Amino acid sequence: MRDFGGIIERSPARVVRPESAREAAAAIREAAAQGLEPVPRGLGHSTYGQSLTSGVSIDLGGLAGVRDVGPDRAVVGAGTSWRAVLAATLPLGLTPPVLTDHLDVTVGGTVSAGGIGGTSHRYGTQAENVLALEVVVDGEPVTCSPGVRPDVFDAVRGGLGRHGVITAATLRLVPAPDRVLSCTVPCRDAADLLRVQRETAAEHIAGRVKPSEDGWAYEAKAVLYGPGEPPPARRRPRSSPTPTSPTGCVPTWRS
Repeated sequence: MRDFGGIIERSPARVVRPESAREAAAAIREAAAQGLEPVPRGLGHSTYGQSLTSGVSIDLGGLAGVRDVGPDRAVVGAGTSWRAVLAATLPLGLTPPVLTDHLDVTVGGTVSAGGIGGTSHRYGTQAENVLALEVVVDGEPVTCSPGVRPDVFDAVRGGLGRHGVITAATLRLVPAPDRVLSCTVPCRDAADLLRVQRETAAEHIAGRVKPSEDGWAYEAKAVLYGPGEPPPARRRPRSSPTPTSPTGCVPTWRS
């Protein structure tokens, strides 16, 4: 079995796919009784074998699904992908405040790792936008939040699964924007890219470095949210010089 990093490879002694917190707790107790390490695994998007084990692999795919969506929160299973969360919340005009660039990762996995996205400079990590958690600790399912078992709540968020296995999460939701203006800003080098990211006022900001014929190409992506009709489509001529500030970006509007 491998993870996304492709560096580490391990074969578990057993794979268990629980469909409830109680089944997950039973699997973890049984693994402990046999002296085997239980390790939760979502979609295996870790980079250095964090989701791999030679003990018992707890497949969280059986804990996927959006259970409930309210006006400011959603209750979801730990094995639910962020793409599935959005599919349930966007029709209601709601979205989690922070999303990873790759949506096909699980809620339990990113909350366990922290979860950074293009809006983290405004809202923090995904782990900071969790209202409550269902967790298996010492072989027993518990519910925790800032007001109930805060010690467990703080330990498992960003804890890489070392202090408990997340089985469900209550996520904070915010109103989704009606429209977004996405701007790609070519930059001269890494210093210019960092300057654009630091100085640009945007709801979503990200940077990317990719191979090019001349070595490396640097670009920032800035996204603005807002209502109203989209402006006329504009394209920068192929012969125009490369801009190095947000004023030279090429906008793309989408609903």
